[in-house]
Amino acid sequence: MCAWMARVTIWGRSAKDWEQDFKHPDFWDGIPEAEVIEPDALSAIVSDDVEARRVAAKLLGRGSPKAVRALVAALDDRDVRVVTRALESLESHDPAEAARHVVRLMRHGDSTVRACACKTGGDARFAIDANEPRVTPGDPRLTGVLDGLIACLSDSDADVRTEAACAIVYFCAEAAVASAALTALLDDRSKDVRVQAARALVAIDPPPATLDRILRDRELRGGALGVYGPAEERAPHAPVSAIPAIIEALADRDPYTVRNALNALSGLRSAAAPAARAIAGLLANKDKSVVWIALRTLRDLGAGAEPALPELAKALRKEQTAFAAGDTLAAIGAAAAPIAFEALRDRNEHTREAAVVALAPRIRDTPAALPALLTMLADPSANIRHQTVLALHDHGVLELEPLSAVRRLVDDPDERVRDAVGYVLGKLTR
Repeated sequence: MCAWMARVTIWGRSAKDWEQDFKHPDFWDGIPEAEVIEPDALSAIVSDDVEARRVAAKLLGRGSPKAVRALVAALDDRDVRVVTRALESLESHDPAEAARHVVRLMRHGDSTVRACACKTGGDARFAIDANEPRVTPGDPRLTGVLDGLIACLSDSDADVRTEAACAIVYFCAEAAVASAALTALLDDRSKDVRVQAARALVAIDPPPATLDRILRDRELRGGALGVYGPAEERAPHAPVSAIPAIIEALADRDPYTVRNALNALSGLRSAAAPAARAIAGLLANKDKSVVWIALRTLRDLGAGAEPALPELAKALRKEQTAFAAGDTLAAIGAAAAPIAFEALRDRNEHTREAAVVALAPRIRDTPAALPALLTMLADPSANIRHQTVLALHDHGVLELEPLSAVRRLVDDPDERVRDAVGYVLGKLTR
């Protein structure tokens, strides 16, 4: 297009204006519905204005079947940014359709396109799996994608190798055939390649010696441990044999590595009991996120966290960690009851309330627990009276004496306590 000719506009706005908006993460909230903007975008993506084509390739990511066809055609555009944006938009709109085109783009003459194709291949696999968790190996919608990614592991461009290794993570055990190629990349000259290769190897469950090498390497273990998820997530769990190396990672100076190591131990639940003391040592960490994840991990260890009781007793007396510590003590079991009994007499309201949470599950296996909790119905703190009423109800003991004690709070001066009593009594009389 000649310099003197008018630039193509989309919805009355120039490409330059759109590019400014794209810098804001919530820019989609400020534009019209797809059907309003799509006609202009469809015209722009086939115009001679390369900047308009780039903008259109992004905007068509929310479009109709017509938009999908336009995006597929744009994959052959002579401008690299149009191609990469079209591929990204296609994946967000129709992952399976994007997967059909990434293999040929992995052989594109431009390394930026090849890297984008690798990333899109992984994203498409992840998106399809998120919608259909039982995607089977060899799914026809992903034909050739894994083989293409493995081929890209030997690409001359480091960014392409990085994106290929990163994408292989989403294929998990299906990508075991890439083990040898990924292991070779642990010695790649690019740090990014080495880190992503390590993550991919962990995802495909490498031989014990390879896993131990990765988890003991300070450069590689942070990202690699991130593959493992905490107990509540659907993610791979570390083998028990890796626990010594993961415990070593807890002493890393990088909080990111420590958080990922904690999540990996959380996923192992009670099997990670040998790590309890090391985890407990992190309750004094300066990084608050590390402390919170450490408390949650100890909770997931259940009775296996018993060696951490001294540190948990201290956490129970800190306002910022009292409630999380209470939950953890409740999960440990009867061994934690003495700490909860003592904390019921603490001056700090948060500590007493957390102690109620810790002691309530012990009502049926610790005879002194119920009388101690009944005394908390007369606590000066309305928060504690409220918490105690609900705790007694949740553990199914509101009968006879406990019920009469709760009835006395029907006229409690605090509205939340009265509401809790009303709720409990209403459920009991149904």
